Amino acid sequence: MPALPLRNVLAEHVGGYVKMDCIVTRVQSVKPKVRVMVYECGACGAEIFKMVEGDSFMPVVECSSQVCKTNKTGGRISAQVKRSKMVKFQEVRVQEPAHQVPIG
Repeated sequence: MPALPLRNVLAEHVGGYVKMDCIVTRVQSVKPKVRVMVYECGACGAEIFKMVEGDSFMPVVECSSQVCKTNKTGGRISAQVKRSKMVKFQEVRVQEPAHQVPIG
């Protein structure tokens, strides 16, 4: 596979492997990133699953189960990190080498 110039890396390459001709300027350490967060209600025991799209999410603050709605208790929600779905995430910042930058 030939190395692509950084300007030729397009949206169609996202999610796959690409060999690029570029300069790495910053590499962050590998961290967990939440995909599905699991919450448990202390009042009714219901499990609430929240899909996480993007880089940030708003945590669930109130139980949405029918039991808590009927009783109007609004049970305490606690995050169940061990039962949540995480993926490994690492951010790498790159820039074009000087010989690839267009003149002008």
